[in-house]
Amino acid sequence: MLETEIGYVIGKPITKPLATAAELYAAIQSVLPVIELPDLGFADMAHLKGVDIIAANVSAKQMIVGREQPTTGLDLNTVTVTLTWDGQKINKGQGTDVLGDQDRAALWLINTMIAQEWTLEPGQVIITGALGNMLPGKPGNYVADYGDFGKITFTIKN
Repeated sequence: MLETEIGYVIGKPITKPLATAAELYAAIQSVLPVIELPDLGFADMAHLKGVDIIAANVSAKQMIVGREQPTTGLDLNTVTVTLTWDGQKINKGQGTDVLGDQDRAALWLINTMIAQEWTLEPGQVIITGALGNMLPGKPGNYVADYGDFGKITFTIKN
């Protein structure tokens, strides 16, 4: 499976809930485009529900990351990504696809992790959710074009 996402690189330890976007960006080192490679691990995909994915730890497995960028001067809600497979457009998404606001999604994720007694450490990457749809990964050449935010090119082999 493939998801186009936005990642936040933690810049300093986060041990308590964050209340505002200003607090969020004070704790973030950089942001970057991400391709998540989830592994749902369910035999019966036809009956899969959101609660099943949450129970499986959102099925995160691996990521392909793009170039880190500074947090200043970016409005992550305006980021639009187009994913192509062997030259065919197969997905399009934008920053607001996740809870309507990237900062709100990042704050929710961090605060949920803190409530579960996690500490977020410098260098760790959190991802906020899929921009567009989750798609099956098929053999071929992919380009995730995030415009000015960056581009990720990758190949899936048989």
